[in-house]
Amino acid sequence: MRVVKTLTLLALIGAVLGAIAATFVAPGAVTWYASPGGAAAALCDCAKLAREISAQLIRIQGIGAVSGAVVFFIAGIVFRAGRGKKLDKAAATGTPGDAGPPQ
Repeated sequence: MRVVKTLTLLALIGAVLGAIAATFVAPGAVTWYASPGGAAAALCDCAKLAREISAQLIRIQGIGAVSGAVVFFIAGIVFRAGRGKKLDKAAATGTPGDAGPPQ
């Protein structure tokens, strides 16, 4: 149960960090995506454009949160697997302190 709690906590931390990173990256990405491709400036419906840009920003933040959660979740699994191997190796070699409570 402890492993599940640790991995869930790491996924939540990754989600928050991913959303924060997306907040910094998204304005440049949305500006690039919404700019016209031709040399002439296009006239637009500003209300519609604002709704679309807001939707894109929220979508990018969601993608950042999910990708951060996945990255931290996988990092937690890798870290936990490496830690488990160390504990198994210490138990096999009979390292003092691994024998349990004194009797």
